[in-house]
Amino acid sequence: MEDEKDERDCAVLRDVVVDEAARDRQRRLMSAFGGVLNLMTAFAAPRYLARATTVEPLPEAEILSLLDDLVEMMKGQTCGEKELKILDIIRRMRALLVGWRFSTVASPPIVQTAREFMDAFGIFAPDEGWDAWEPPPEEEPGPGEASSA
Repeated sequence: MEDEKDERDCAVLRDVVVDEAARDRQRRLMSAFGGVLNLMTAFAAPRYLARATTVEPLPEAEILSLLDDLVEMMKGQTCGEKELKILDIIRRMRALLVGWRFSTVASPPIVQTAREFMDAFGIFAPDEGWDAWEPPPEEEPGPGEASSA
């Protein structure tokens, strides 16, 4: 009788651990995707990338790490045609960025690859086009909020 209770308790504990691991994996996946999405948006939209002069540029290793993290998170997942296309785009972008020095102007192949990524996710060019798109202005901190500057 006690053995059955222990087994049930262990089964519940295993479920909690698995659920926590799944939640942690999901958090890491969303974080990796968010970083790559921000990066690709900047490369797809020249005016957005130009704004990067107001922030500390990411070192090459961190940019490549963002891409590597997303590819790693996608490993072991069931990949259909769309996911395989996205992985290919990420790998092509990574190859383009090896040795790239941060600049507020991206080369045409970087811009095109970023736009392919956005399109693959169903994020189509704004009505005015990526070249003319103005990103929303950065918000000033409200009263009592710390400034990031």
